[in-house]
Amino acid sequence: MGAEGTFRTTAPRVAINAVGRRLPDRPRPLAHLPELAGLDEAERLTCRGLGIDTVAVDDGLTAVGLAERAARDALDTAGIPAAALGALILVEPRAPRP
Repeated sequence: MGAEGTFRTTAPRVAINAVGRRLPDRPRPLAHLPELAGLDEAERLTCRGLGIDTVAVDDGLTAVGLAERAARDALDTAGIPAAALGALILVEPRAPRP
């Protein structure tokens, strides 16, 4: 219900034409991540217990840089100009940030 007391009778249109993902090329053993040192013991145990042995890393790229590359790949695949987007969904990384 809007501020004027009206109801929306139709749902907004949503479409997914392409999905992009970009992962760094270099795997690093989880135990070698420097971010683990900043965690308390319970967090380290949780991190080690997730069943993840290696993570892809690129010390020169941030999550935003990876997301940008993934978005560009998806737009290229779909043949859609960036100006036509109504929204962009970014899934945050699971690894702790330094």
